[in-house]
Amino acid sequence: RTDKDVSYEVEGGNIYFDKTTGLITGADNTVTKVDIPLYIDKVLVLGIDDYAFFNCGNLKEVSMKTEPKTIGKKAFAYTGLKKITLSQKITTIGESAFAYCPIGANAFEQSALTTITMPKALTEVPENCFNGCSALKTIGLNTGVKTISKNALKGCSSLLNITIPANVETIGESAFEDCTKLYNVIFN
Repeated sequence: RTDKDVSYEVEGGNIYFDKTTGLITGADNTVTKVDIPLYIDKVLVLGIDDYAFFNCGNLKEVSMKTEPKTIGKKAFAYTGLKKITLSQKITTIGESAFAYCPIGANAFEQSALTTITMPKALTEVPENCFNGCSALKTIGLNTGVKTISKNALKGCSSLLNITIPANVETIGESAFEDCTKLYNVIFN
């Protein structure tokens, strides 16, 4: 965050925005819920910068239903994030963007994600987590995953292959239903 950033009020505090880059650069650690607007101070919001919400432990919900195309490295790492609605225009999610988040059911449902690597601390791919993510081609599951829940990847019609880590004990009902292009499943 720099002195040039403008503040924008949200539930629990402020987020900060760089008008020259179009990126949200930071947030007060008291922020609890963020609905990212299309514009801040008449400038189009293009993305979330690296570390923007890092360690905002009170942050439980984020909605970016409009424009943002990028989420930077560790942007939401170490938050209390339980629900996120991604922009349909998201093309890039940075390394460890959601590391150590208690990501819950429906976290990425119907998003336009094409590639995601799940955080190392995640032990479950929650119910409906990627349901309807028809553009998702690649998902990296970490070795700590023990459960792939019901409908977790249902409707991921572009998913080509997946490696199921050795620690997976449970694959829920319809976890891969309608993954019509899935042709290569490797069990480690």
